[in-house]
Formats: sequence, C-alpha cells, structure tokens
Amino acid sequence: MRVCALVIGGCGVFACLGATAVGLERLQTLFADGVYGDVIRRAGSLDLEMPPERLLGRHELVIQAAFKAGRYEEAIERTAALIGALPSVGRAWALRAEALLHLGRHDQAREAVRKALHLEPGGVSSQLARLHLARLTGDQRGARRAEDFFFGLYREARELTAEELRGIGEAAGREDPHGAWKAFQEAHERDPLYVPAYISAGYHCLAFFSWDKARGEFDRALGIWPLCPDARSGRAAVSLALGEYEDAAERLAGALEVNPHHAVALQQKAVLLALEGNFRGGLDAVREGALPGQCLTPTLLATEAELLDGLRREVERDQVLQTLVGIDPRPAFAYASLARARARQRSFPEAVGWGRKAIEADSRHWEGYYEAGINLLRLGEEREGRRLLDRSFRLNPFNVWAYNTLNVVDRDLVHREYVYHDTPHFRVKLHRRDDEVLWPYLEMWLESAYEQLSKAYGVEPVGPRECGGRLLLLILQTYEAFSARTAGLPGLGALGACFGQVITMPSPRLGRVFETHRGNWQRVLIHELTHVMTLQRSRYRVSRWLTEGLSQREEGATAYISDPLLARAWNAGQLPGLADLERAFTRPQFAGQLALSYQQALLAVRLLEKDHGGEAFGQLLGLLAEGTSEKDALQEVTGRDMGELDQAYALWLSEHAERVPYLLRAGVGESEIEGMRPATPQDWLDRAVVEFKRKKYEEAFVSADAAIALEPTLVDAHVVRGLSASEGRQDYDLAEECFTEAIALDPSCFFAHLHLGLLGVKSDRVEMAIRELEIARQLYPRYHPEKDSPYTVLVELYVEAGERRKAVEVMRDLRVLSPGDGEAARGYARLLRRSGAPAADVAEAFQDAVWTDPFDVDMHLDAAEAWEKAGAFAPAWREFCAATAIRGRCLDGWLGRSRVALAQEKKQAGLDAVVKAAELGAGETDLKRIREQLERLPTPVK
Repeated sequence: MRVCALVIGGCGVFACLGATAVGLERLQTLFADGVYGDVIRRAGSLDLEMPPERLLGRHELVIQAAFKAGRYEEAIERTAALIGALPSVGRAWALRAEALLHLGRHDQAREAVRKALHLEPGGVSSQLARLHLARLTGDQRGARRAEDFFFGLYREARELTAEELRGIGEAAGREDPHGAWKAFQEAHERDPLYVPAYISAGYHCLAFFSWDKARGEFDRALGIWPLCPDARSGRAAVSLALGEYEDAAERLAGALEVNPHHAVALQQKAVLLALEGNFRGGLDAVREGALPGQCLTPTLLATEAELLDGLRREVERDQVLQTLVGIDPRPAFAYASLARARARQRSFPEAVGWGRKAIEADSRHWEGYYEAGINLLRLGEEREGRRLLDRSFRLNPFNVWAYNTLNVVDRDLVHREYVYHDTPHFRVKLHRRDDEVLWPYLEMWLESAYEQLSKAYGVEPVGPRECGGRLLLLILQTYEAFSARTAGLPGLGALGACFGQVITMPSPRLGRVFETHRGNWQRVLIHELTHVMTLQRSRYRVSRWLTEGLSQREEGATAYISDPLLARAWNAGQLPGLADLERAFTRPQFAGQLALSYQQALLAVRLLEKDHGGEAFGQLLGLLAEGTSEKDALQEVTGRDMGELDQAYALWLSEHAERVPYLLRAGVGESEIEGMRPATPQDWLDRAVVEFKRKKYEEAFVSADAAIALEPTLVDAHVVRGLSASEGRQDYDLAEECFTEAIALDPSCFFAHLHLGLLGVKSDRVEMAIRELEIARQLYPRYHPEKDSPYTVLVELYVEAGERRKAVEVMRDLRVLSPGDGEAARGYARLLRRSGAPAADVAEAFQDAVWTDPFDVDMHLDAAEAWEKAGAFAPAWREFCAATAIRGRCLDGWLGRSRVALAQEKKQAGLDAVVKAAELGAGETDLKRIREQLERLPTPVK
C-alpha cells in the first residue's frame, strides 16, 4: 500500500516541543483531542518576538493540525511564513516539502528538500522529507541516500530518540521488514506517547499484508489520538483487507469527517465502492473529495487508474498512468494495485498481466511477484505461480497469505502427496488417502456433467496451459489446506470455490469429523462447475448474484433454511431489490444477510426463468461477454428496464415471504417487545411469542390469553396459548382445544395443524397425527427443522403403520427439498429396500446417498449389495472396492469382491479377494466354493 508519505510525512509532532510557549500545553491537548481547527485558530499569527525554538515548536504544531484537517493550502502558507521568520532552519523547509507533497507539487517539494538538506544535512526531518519525496517519485538514488543516513544513525553508539527510531523504521522498511518492525518497537519503548511511530509502523505492516500487527499499531495510535485521520484511515484499510466492510465504512466516514481530503481515506472509500461494482461512485468520491492538485499525488493517480480500469475506460486509464509515470518512472505499486482490482473482479489473466508489469517496473517490488504468482495459481498455472510466489515471500516474509499458499502447493509439487487423473476436459488432483475412494465416482460422472452444462450455457471452457487446456479440479485433504489454497487464510467457510479455470474443494472425508462440512459433494461440484461455465461464458463479467443464482439452480438448491430470515427481513423492509442485490453480497447490512443473499439470488434466477425461459441466461451471459452492462443486458433480454424488473422482483419476493408461516411478524426487536407496555391484541401476541421463545411458558400463556380477550379471532394467539399449555403445563387436552379453535378460525393455519399432529403422536392417535401433519405439509412443504419435522415424523408413523410406500413418497419429497441431507438420503434408500422396490432403484438410491458421505463403509456395502442383486456387477465392484479402501479389514467388502470378480470372470482379482477374506476369518465353506469356481476360470493371456 503506497500511501505512507502522504499520510505521515513530517509528523514529528511533539518530538521537539517543550511546554515553554504560553498556551502550548493547551494547544497540544487540543491537537491530541483532534480539535485541529481550534489549534489553528487559537495559535494566532507568528510572534516574531518569540525565541526561534519556541516559534518553531508552536507553529510546527499548527502546521501539523492543518495537515490533519486537510487544510493543505493553509499549511503551505504557514510554512512560507515560518521560513520567512526562520529562513536558516532546515526543519521549517522540511515541513514545507511535506506540505507541498500533499498537493502533488513535487518540483517545489524537491527544491524545499534541497534547501532543508543544505541547512541541516543531519536533520531527521530533512532526511525523512528526502525519503518521502524520493519514494513518491521513484528516485532510487535519493531514497538510497536517505536510507544510508538512517542506517548510519542506527549504528551510532548513543541512545536514539523516538523520532530517529521511527525514521530508521521507515528507511529500513523495504530492504529489511523485520529490522523496520524492531526499530518501530524501540521507538515505542523510548516514548510510548509518540503517536507518529505507531502510525508509521501501522502503514509499514499494511504494506506487507501483516494485518494483525497493523491493527494493533493503529489501535494504539487511536488510544492516544482518537480522532487522528491518519490512524482512522489506516485502521479502516485493515478492516477492508479483512472483509470487515461495515467497520471500514464507519471508520472512513470518521476520517473524512475530520479531513474531507484525506488521500488514504478517499482511496479506501473508492476501493470499498469498487468492491460493490460501483466504479463510477468511487471515481466521483476521489475527484470530488480531492483538492486541486491533490489528484496529482501518486496514491490518488493510481486509485483513479484502478477505477477507470474497472469502468473499462482503458484510454483514460492509460493517460492517468502516463501522468503517474511522469512523476514516478517505475510505479510498481500502481500496477500491483491494478492487479488486485482485476483479481477482485475475477479477471485473473489481466491480474497476472498487471502483476508482471509491476515486476518489470521494479524487480525488488514484492507485490508484483505476489499478484502475478497468486493469480497464476488461481488460473491453475501452478509451477510458474509457485515460483513467483516464492520470490515474493522471500522479499516479504510477513505475508502470511503467501506462506500459507506455498505450504499447500508444496504438498503437491514438492512432496508429491497428490495423485493426478486426466479426462478429456479435466485434470483431477486427489490426495493419496482419498484417491481410491473418490476417483471412481469422479471418473463415472465428471464428463457427463461437463457435457450437460457446456451444452446448456453454450460454452467450451478452457483450462490451464499446464493441464493441457483441461479444467483443474483440486480436492484438498484438509479444510485448512482448502482454505489456504483458495483464500490464503484459514476459516473460509465454504465447501467449494471456483476461479474460472480451477475448482477447489476440501475432501468430503471431513464431513465425518465436522458437521459444518457435511453436504452432497456431487452438488457442490455441480455448483462450482456452473461457476466455470458462467464465468467463462461472460468472459468473467458476470455479477456475483447472477453466477451464484445460476449455480444454485443447477445444483437443485431450495434454500428452505433461509425462509424464516426471508420473512423477517421482508417484514422489516430489509430486502434489497435486484439493482442492489450485488451490494448485499459484498456489504451485508444485518446478521444473516449474506446467507439470505444466496436465496435472493436463487429467487431472482427462478423469476427470470419463469418469465423468459432458461435460454435467457445464455443470451444474458453472451451480452455481458460483449461488454454490455448488466443493466442494459437485462433490459435487452427481458424487454423491461431495471425499474420494472425491480417491481416484478419485489412482488416475487413478497409472494415467497408471505407464504412463510411466522408467528412474530412485528417489525420490532424482541428486546423492544419485552420492554414495552402492551396496548393492542398484537402487542400482547408479540409479547407472548417472545416469552414462549424464552421458555417463559406461563407468562406466554397469560399474554396470549390477554390478546384473545381483546380479540377472540386472533388465530396466532390461540396457537401460542396452545403451545404454552403443552410445553409449560403439559395440559395436552387444553392445547388440543386451542389448536382446534385456531383451525376453526383459519383452516389454513399451518402451526395449528402441525402442533395438533404432534399432539396426536404424543397421545398415540396415529390417524389424527397423520391427517394433521399431512395437512401441515401441504400448507407449507418447505418446513423441515431439525426437530419435529413433519417429514421425519410422518415417515416414522407410516412405517409403524405398515404403509411403507407412503413413507417412501414422503421421504422422496424430503430428498427434493433437502438434497444435501445425508440422513434423509440413507433413510430413503433403506426405505426403498424394505418396501421391496426393484434392486436397481435401491442401488441408485444408495449411490445417491454415497455422494453425501463417500467415506461411509456401510453405505458402500449397501449400494454394492443392491447393485449385485440387480446384476450390475461393474458398479457393485466399485462399491465393494471403496468399502475395502476405507476399511482394509472389511470382511464383507472382500467377500463381495470375490463374488463380483467371479461374476465378471476376473480370476486373479477374485483369488486375491478370497485370500484376504480368509485372513479376516471368512467361513471356509463359502470361500471354498468361490475359490473352486474361480480356479476353473481360464487364465487371461497377457
């Protein structure tokens, strides 16, 4: 992050100030409190009668206050006046240089630095001004001379001041990041209240992607100077880098309130807007916030180029870059910034190109190697990507992203822990522990999935050159490895990821250990493979909401789990329209909105499909590939402008939200309800619901009674009263009365039918239970909580009643609703088997269940036996082999392998299986028969 010189230049505040001038202590207090305008106003004009040291100290503080407040022209004027009074003081000239740099007046700043060095060649402020100017303008000779000065200072056999140590830290930052960090820490020890050292250290850590350290430095600075815009902006940059967007926005607003022209705050605000795809807004923020001349500073020029690139205004972008090159002939930081921006837009090939350009500009600039390397890895060019990433890490050992990624890549490229398989369109990499179990499933399915999706979206995706143009599918052994390979950090929180040419997944083995990692990995693969299609079909221009919506559509997602959140958000007016849906992915505004955004994306895609057919998506992606904006592409495909689409989408959302049964529909929070004095029937009902949720059953009963007393036809009040009677008093007769009354008032009351059915289960009235639960299921088929789901309860009731076919029907519906539910998949397959369904149907069901947990030995055995019974020996062999691969001493698996080998006339494989089964204690009678039959088979001719 190339921002330090514009932010912290000349911040020698309090370093040489004593409390000698009248009112100086008060000015220092105002400065620390961030009341910079008062500092400037109360300081008054220059008092030429004041001794030079006191005059310099007092007015340096005022000039720094002008810096902090963004009053840069005033700062320049004050430095001119100070120099008029103290023309032979180098520190005054250094202050002038720093002031001029804020407004991009590099030639004038160069003259001021020359004067400062002439007057005080050993002055810390003079050398810092030289360092800042040299680094901003790419003057390597000037930077080296300043660095040499500070390195010499460090070798002096004396106790250094905090200001000197801070200068050493800044000077050492590029060549010796660890040494710089050490110097900053020594500065803190020397003077714990010297804030500029914390700010310099924070930006140093930002520049090397050491987020935790940067956060600590900025927080310590803010603990002393709470309104300091430099520290606020730096802290916001940390939050932005870590994806904490709302925190970043709040901190940036605070920084810009103090200094509306703060370069880093403007830069970070623009980046935040660009993350939402609002490049126009980011460009306006920079151009409107910056003062005349300030846009000529390298930081803001680089930001402007990045935003113009996002708008695909390449000619203007190149003009801005040419202006920047006129200031800094080797602006590697700007090219690296462009690479990062392109990567955020998933334009990975372009990101690699900008990374390479950064390397060409400065072969010692670690960010160029990092951006080129990490984006080559995202494109699947792993060997070259690893080489560049390793070079980056050697230049910046602070970069934990590079460290984590290299560790994962090396397990494959260096330690050879992965097995490779090539198909016509894929290269698959599997860990050796997983290969024997997972590869047979991928081998039988991947190409057919590719053909289906390729045809649907009209695209033949290309993969990495390193893989011969095949797509790369990488299934990592651990979740940490998956997260690091995908994002560089642990804790990604996903079951798969796609970069357009590369798909990464954690091993489904992990689902046996971590409940959060369970799912249907076939559907995860479909989801990620659809991303490949939509990204490449649109030339990586598809929006997040559209690609996520289409991926969910293809995998058969229903998103029923988010229904309650959808209803709550709709009633609270929190759901964004189609035009703002992208922002909900990047900057969620309330708890759960990111998860809800996926459901909204799916609903948006379903609406487009309903109104315009599935072929609309190929047309839409094709228009995006041509460079058409999403707004214009949607209008061309649908014939409706964004306003009309938003209206249709709002109606569609309302239809779905209003179908969700939800007792607490009030637009107020639970704490507000609990604290208010009920006045209306709805007030009493809201209170009853909150009390019931908090298990205050008697209070809930009383509140529901009060609601009914005021309005006897309030259906939900009868439901809550019944629930409270059942759960609190265990008075099931009274509860039944309440639910029956609710149904009499409203026959479509879902919760009344549901809980009346559950009461029937408790009282062994099976017929009533089945009737009411089936009505509930028909009223709202998307209700499937972990406990008391109508689906699971009905299946048990039907099985106990001997009606297995009806149980199968209910379970089949559940499989459609919850395709990733492993328990439901297993239950469905076993029900089919018990109901006497054809063996092939049973086998298909077990095979489908295997996708939810491919490391479940019993499921493989069940599938194998069903295939064997159906006479399908090839899949039976696959399943028995999977069982023995997972559990080497699986007797049933080896016996099955021997039987199937006999059926397939695989003599040697069968005999090997017989030997293994005998070792595990199989009965000799069965083995003898199989062995004899195998031995009678002809020996294959090699």
